[in-house]
Amino acid sequence: MPNPCRIPKYREIINRIRTDIAEGVLPPGTRLPVREELITQYQVTRTTIDRALSELIRSGDLVASRRNGTFVANGPEEKIAIVTWKESVLHHRALWGETGNFFSMYGRLFEQLDASLYEVISPDRVLKSPDLLRRFRRILINSVSAEEFEDLAMAVGDRSRFLLLNREFPDCDFIGTDHRQAAFDLTELFLSRLPHAETVVFLDMPGARNLSSRDLWDMRRQGFVDACEKYRRFYRILCFRQDCFEENVALLKQYVGENRTTEAPGVVISPTRAMMGCVLGFLFATGGRLNREIFYGDFDNDRSLLDYGQPIPSVVQNFSGIADLAIQHWQEQGVRIHVPYSIVHSPWAEQ
Repeated sequence: MPNPCRIPKYREIINRIRTDIAEGVLPPGTRLPVREELITQYQVTRTTIDRALSELIRSGDLVASRRNGTFVANGPEEKIAIVTWKESVLHHRALWGETGNFFSMYGRLFEQLDASLYEVISPDRVLKSPDLLRRFRRILINSVSAEEFEDLAMAVGDRSRFLLLNREFPDCDFIGTDHRQAAFDLTELFLSRLPHAETVVFLDMPGARNLSSRDLWDMRRQGFVDACEKYRRFYRILCFRQDCFEENVALLKQYVGENRTTEAPGVVISPTRAMMGCVLGFLFATGGRLNREIFYGDFDNDRSLLDYGQPIPSVVQNFSGIADLAIQHWQEQGVRIHVPYSIVHSPWAEQ
């Protein structure tokens, strides 16, 4: 019975050639033996050799000339790979001027970087063919999970080429928000002013699709927990379900509304503005008032007065600032920068 864990022969050849390149056995510009010699050297079929060489050429490790043969490439290009959905960023061009809008981060990169300096590659394409990133000197990336990033880093073979935008993964350069501290500061804003609050909850959505990042939500949840522990407050994590409005409102009624035994207010913290609709639905259903019976805060909700008619206390990230620092430091190694954020619409701002 074949071993399902065995590495395919063509992949073994790819790994061996890449190792020889990395260790200097095959310096840049070295001409590889002709296919017949490689077949003999590796004891494989022509099909296997062709597949291995094709993969190495596609990933940029090798270059091929119809007349002269196949050569080791001259190393990564002096270009940046910006991993994002270009069409979506361009579609939201009107939002590029808003510092706290996610699209302003990429919009600023597109506007400020010379077009000849970068290439935009979609995340789905990169995840399908991670070897594409091997030919770039620097890789600016945001929209991947921790597990996906590790796969990409393994394919590239050099974590130092990555510059994470508003993400933090181990042993990798980053420029972004300190999400754990931001959630701590937001939660502390309420707990320090409402020591008598009866109910303190955090809204989570474990099965969320396309709503920010699970890694970011975990950091924000931990910041909430940190603040509750500092103030020695009992808290509860409520797990919402995506696209289940009535069910989520009922959950808020059960744990924030019906279980209240005094006139003391409740505090609700969300890692995303996407849960705002359920909170407003809960207030409408129970006759509650924002910043009276219920105090609520979330992230990136600076337009709440325009969108919802309510000034929602919210952490607003400086996405334009992240882009500006990325433009400034993209060629440097060891970049680990937290960008300042702000909290808007504090109910106690005038006091």
